[in-house]
Amino acid sequence: MAVSRSAASRRPSSGFEGVPTGILGDLLTKAKNDIKGAQSRADMIRLELKRRKKHTTR
Repeated sequence: MAVSRSAASRRPSSGFEGVPTGILGDLLTKAKNDIKGAQSRADMIRLELKRRKKHTTR
């Protein structure tokens, strides 16, 4: 039983077909910056929770 599909057609679509490479690069940079920002906010929240835990009475 031969498969007539090419390897490319078996790949799931990424949704970026037809988007210029330069724009994809810009999108990647923005996504990386968003991740860095989210990690920074998470670090600040973690530190605040740790600080509050130290100041609670048991």
